[in-house]
Amino acid sequence: MSLQNLELERHSIAGLLQYSEIYSEVCQFVSEADYTSQLHSLIFSIIKKTLNNGEQPDKLLIANSIQNLNIRFKDDIDVFGYLEALGLVQLNRGGLKKVFEELHKLGNIRKLYDNNRQMADYLGKDAVNDGFPKIISTLDGIYSNIVNSFSLRNEPQDLFANAEEYIESVGNKTDSDEIIAPYKNFQDLFGGFFPSDLVIFASAAKAGKSTILLDIMIKCCAILNKDVRGLFIDSELELPRVQRRAVAAMADINEYYLKTPKWRQYPETAQKVRAVWPKIKEYFNKIDHIYVGHNHTSDQLVSLIKHWHWKHIKNTKTKPLICIDYFK
Repeated sequence: MSLQNLELERHSIAGLLQYSEIYSEVCQFVSEADYTSQLHSLIFSIIKKTLNNGEQPDKLLIANSIQNLNIRFKDDIDVFGYLEALGLVQLNRGGLKKVFEELHKLGNIRKLYDNNRQMADYLGKDAVNDGFPKIISTLDGIYSNIVNSFSLRNEPQDLFANAEEYIESVGNKTDSDEIIAPYKNFQDLFGGFFPSDLVIFASAAKAGKSTILLDIMIKCCAILNKDVRGLFIDSELELPRVQRRAVAAMADINEYYLKTPKWRQYPETAQKVRAVWPKIKEYFNKIDHIYVGHNHTSDQLVSLIKHWHWKHIKNTKTKPLICIDYFK
């Protein structure tokens, strides 16, 4: 399959010359990079600048602008004659937006092809000297540069046009995506946690943010809700410290006792701690913890979350609950 379609490029330029209003429908996603022909890319760039200035494209002015750049094209093409010919191309106005969408898609396929070559070059050379986390992060970084551009940008929509249908469809559901929150006031005010929610807990240092976040994760994932799995990404505490905090809270004792063998020396303390063991067995496979420290990048965090999601959430009915403690 060819990654170049000059006919598609010509039709898009012809569309802008004959129906300049189409630009308002495609300007959010199409760009010079979607053209493989240098001439087509230049023409589009000049038309774009002209329309953005509130003017109409003029073939003679476009040709003169390109001529002033002193660029030589293959076969010494007559730019004005070429534009005149494009102005006579028979077009279907109703299908013009689709032409630009296909042009943009082809441009993104070329970018993805180039990115795959970058991945192959990296894997064949530098990857052998890197650890696996860095390999995954690097590949995700290369890949994410292009994937998001495959989605055409949304256009403004009527705020209330589909409101009735949407709200009624929510009421028709037999189940809910809600994750019940463990605190009544929070639940009453915000209704728990929902897909795509971003909830930020902020306070002064040492006010107990980590403790309350851990409590929320345990109660949400292991007690109050079914089919919920949590990921606790910790930039401050490694796993043993978090385990001590959790067990101390469940046993209702000071965490200090669990740092030394002293918890076994006091029968009452030992009894409280050992009463926790049957409880936490019910929590297995409910909450995952990873310590990342403060040297992580945003790409590394996204990569970590994506791979956890692929492993534990994707293609299941399990709801994810992700906690990051904390951002700097």
